[in-house]
Amino acid sequence: MVARAELLDGLRGNSVSTFGGNPVSTTAANATLDYVLSHDLQRNADRLGRLILAGRADAAPGCAAAGDVRGKG
Repeated sequence: MVARAELLDGLRGNSVSTFGGNPVSTTAANATLDYVLSHDLQRNADRLGRLILAGRADAAPGCAAAGDVRGKG
């Protein structure tokens, strides 16, 4: 958080952000990351993404509504 000193000096408490990190949410986030990594979900998403993108690129020339297949954004 960035603000003028006189503003921040008026705030009382241990945290002035919703991202302060409590133990329950931190434990849940770590468990989620452990699951993603242990099940290699990044590689699976890459593999499926390439497959879908290739299929869309092959189908686009026959579809008047498809102007461009980029796979980003």
